[in-house]
Amino acid sequence: MPEKHTVRRRSSVSPGVSKRSPASRPDPKKRLPLLCIPGLGGDRRIFDPILKHLAPDIRARIRFVDLSPARLHESLGDYSNRILRDQGFQNAKFSHVVGISFGGMIAQEALRSGGIQAKQALLISTALSGSDLTMLSRICASCLPLIPDFMHGAIVWFLAAVYPWVRFRMTEAGTFANMLRAQDPGLLFRVPAMIAQWNPEFPGKLPCAFVHVQGTRDPLISYNRLKRTRSVDVPVAGGNHLVFVSEARLIASLF
Repeated sequence: MPEKHTVRRRSSVSPGVSKRSPASRPDPKKRLPLLCIPGLGGDRRIFDPILKHLAPDIRARIRFVDLSPARLHESLGDYSNRILRDQGFQNAKFSHVVGISFGGMIAQEALRSGGIQAKQALLISTALSGSDLTMLSRICASCLPLIPDFMHGAIVWFLAAVYPWVRFRMTEAGTFANMLRAQDPGLLFRVPAMIAQWNPEFPGKLPCAFVHVQGTRDPLISYNRLKRTRSVDVPVAGGNHLVFVSEARLIASLF
């Protein structure tokens, strides 16, 4: 099992977020759906650790975005709006939009552009702009596009093969390796550069309330850089990039 971390939470997570009694909740038939956007190397299965802690009525309202291949020189904003439009989510309204890692960046761009609307966003292990990447992520963003296309498949196969050994303490390691195998290899080699070049005009600002969950020791997203833009709502002390696994119950409570 993943290592547990001490979580420091604020008494008020985000403006507009409040707990309601069962009697005050709206009719389930009138509730808006939720949209979940997975991170790079993942698909809808990446949300399984969180979903098992959600009530059945919430799980029934969830819709998922599938990551599709990125076009050459496509910006993060263009990619976000294209995949949502192609999958029938254009101009749709949701109660929550939930994004993990790259999925959180897609969510931000889609909400800013008005491609989708939501009452609240939940951003997990994600950046607010390309400047939030760690040095490791920046090196990957510079080097990965230089690798010839014919090598992509073999590299992804190798990474998927060793992942369960590297994450041998994580129950979900086999599932994560299978997700990696199933994803378009080209996407894995193009997206890091796309993220590094991402420079929104108003980082950390969205047209809806949002909650940001972030590990303080994420090797891919710099917690200290994030704090320069906006204070993190739910910092996970000592947490790495996989806080959506280690703190799944906590994250489920934010829906």
